Amino acid sequence: MGDETADERRARLRALREDAGKGAPESAREAEAAPEVTFRNYVPRDDALARGKLPAATAPATSAIGGEEETGTGAKRLALESNVGDVDPSMLAPRRVNWDLKRDVEPKLEKLERRTRRALVDIAREEERKRAAA
Repeated sequence: MGDETADERRARLRALREDAGKGAPESAREAEAAPEVTFRNYVPRDDALARGKLPAATAPATSAIGGEEETGTGAKRLALESNVGDVDPSMLAPRRVNWDLKRDVEPKLEKLERRTRRALVDIAREEERKRAAA
């Protein structure tokens, strides 16, 4: 093995590749190479890929959700409809744009405010000492 030339090694490798390819038929090798693809939200342009498109999902009918068939009296549906007008419009309005910034920065501002007051007191005491010494 160590004595073979580059040409002999190439020929041996080529023969091994050919033998490995003879074991599986062409269609089986293609099936292994290309996995099955399914598309949920994408509509493929290629006809070969279009068979992998999943059917569109549909929402259930509202009567099945409302509960009329379940209870027979429609009590759930009346309860849901009565709550529609009870919503306060101010609760639906978005918060101010910077409410999260104020929430996150407020503790830091409080800390800075305490330090500022302490520094002002220290400055006032220092000035008072200077006046008393002079």
